Amino acid sequence: MDAAAFGSVDGVVGEVMRLHRSLPARPSLEEVEAAEALAHAADREERARLDAVSRLRRPPAVPDELFAVALEMHRALAAFQCREQKRDTTRLLELDALHALADEEKERVDAREVMGDMSLERLRLGQAWPTGDGRFLRFHGARPRGQFGLL
Repeated sequence: MDAAAFGSVDGVVGEVMRLHRSLPARPSLEEVEAAEALAHAADREERARLDAVSRLRRPPAVPDELFAVALEMHRALAAFQCREQKRDTTRLLELDALHALADEEKERVDAREVMGDMSLERLRLGQAWPTGDGRFLRFHGARPRGQFGLL
């Protein structure tokens, strides 16, 4: 981190853009959907294992404490296996979430660069709406029935 980058507006904008570019490659939508499906499947498998463990009944010949130890080990192993299955999917989903956050923050910086502080304030107050092409619709009156024009 370069502290000098925080000395001016242009420096901070440059730092935000540099950070955005430094992110690892964004996972594809298919990868994200597959990761979510795998995470859900791992959770279902863990629940099924835990349900199976909870249905076990201690035979009279087995001491309570020994049976409890075996059950606890089964529960711990089920949780561990679930975490192992979800390790890569969790990393991918967290990376996707980081990209989404970075995109939102970059959009805020872009809006400030294009439109200035007043447009950001209008956007925050619901008086402006982004069009997706770097411009904003300005609302006159109540949204969405009010009149509007491009900023």
